Amino acid sequence: MSPDYLRMFSKYFLPVFLMALILTVNVFRFIDLEGAPNGYMFDEETSSVTLQCLAEKGIAPLNDERYPLFGELGVGNPKPPTYMYPGMLWVKSFGFSAAAVRALTAFSFILALLGLLAVAWHLGGLMCGLWSLLAGSLSPWIWSLSRMGIEGPFLLPLFIWGLFLALKAKHLWHFILAGALFSATVYTYPTAKMQAPLFLMVLGFYGIKQLGWKKKELITLIATFLIVLTPLLWTKLSQPKLNEHFKDVFITNPEYLHRIGKTDSVADILITFFNRAFYQISPDYLFFKGTPTDMGMTTGRQGLLSWLDGIALIVLIFWAFLAFRKKRELIKEENKQLVRFIFISIFLGTLPAAFCHNNDPLHSMAAWPFVMLTTGMVINALISELQWLQFPILLSSAVFASVFLTQYFTSYKDDSVWIFRKWSLEAAKQAHTDQDWMKFLYFHYKDGFASRYFLMRYHGDNCIQARTIYNTLNPTFQKMAEENKKAHP
Repeated sequence: MSPDYLRMFSKYFLPVFLMALILTVNVFRFIDLEGAPNGYMFDEETSSVTLQCLAEKGIAPLNDERYPLFGELGVGNPKPPTYMYPGMLWVKSFGFSAAAVRALTAFSFILALLGLLAVAWHLGGLMCGLWSLLAGSLSPWIWSLSRMGIEGPFLLPLFIWGLFLALKAKHLWHFILAGALFSATVYTYPTAKMQAPLFLMVLGFYGIKQLGWKKKELITLIATFLIVLTPLLWTKLSQPKLNEHFKDVFITNPEYLHRIGKTDSVADILITFFNRAFYQISPDYLFFKGTPTDMGMTTGRQGLLSWLDGIALIVLIFWAFLAFRKKRELIKEENKQLVRFIFISIFLGTLPAAFCHNNDPLHSMAAWPFVMLTTGMVINALISELQWLQFPILLSSAVFASVFLTQYFTSYKDDSVWIFRKWSLEAAKQAHTDQDWMKFLYFHYKDGFASRYFLMRYHGDNCIQARTIYNTLNPTFQKMAEENKKAHP
């Protein structure tokens, strides 16, 4: 194909094909939300109960506290206000079904993708924006998470739009909004407590060095961040229990150290930290399996990165090798600060994952926008130099989308039933009589949120009725279980 035809295709047709593929992938993000994943996991049950209690009665899930800052659950992370109150409005509009609650997360991720497009377009132009948007849309890292009724992914739209406002800031109110959004990410997910302050330091340095920020603007950004954070700090001090879950998943947890044959010595903790850090960049985790032991988070058949990310990484390594061999600079002088900013941000985004003993991709989620930006920038630069490569790269992206989505809606749907407890969902659907429900509640007596969720969803009870039924019957069921255990030791 002649260079003129290649340029014409790049200018007029490539954007259309990219947008068509992006749109197709994201339409599938909303398909069969009720049935894939098949069942409803614990974190989704707590989300649904919390949102329904707020929407119906304006109360916390465990007590009658009116419109709390956090939805305390008694176990795990409390539901943050950045999820509860948008979610309350959402379920009032779209109902309390599993599909509706999951669609809330999917919608929040669409907002994140639009933010990613805005950032990439601002930094590298339209085509860089579209390639980054395609990378984000195809990303296995977030795909499964974006279809679950959980609060963690809400970090992304807040963080990315805060980043966009900060990079584009021309007025003081831009810095105020950016600071407020960065502060909101800290409310959303525990790892942001570490990521957000460190990222603000790096962003501040980049802003002064590269973007021409004045001290007044940086102070405004930081002051807004701290002011919006004040209610969270007060709540953490007055309710220490809110910190307990993050301590449980930290690598210093004595039970975890004992399980892997380590002690709480400094040396053992450092070894554990570096083992966890190296796991984050292992080929299995990034490209081949992801988190096979926790299929709620990934499919277990594909790593966190897509084929498009893999192509970008190979190209980046090849360019670095050529630059080293020919003793020339890989990065233009005017882009060095931006590249440093992106790669330091990726490191800071993945850092909390090395401190946690589980393989939850949510822990490194703050790195995701910068990895997608890197993919978009590298692919865009590659095609600018070798325009004929747009065809195989576009084709490989379409093939990956087809393969990955087929896996997700078939094998993953079957493989993940154990973590989404499909049997509980089927038992609730088949419970028609009071006797059926008594049997169901007996087998779920240890799990108050599952009992309450299914009572509200399939028995037709409201928040207070479901809580009253569970609290009334649970002591009886506990006693029956103890007697049954004695009779059949």
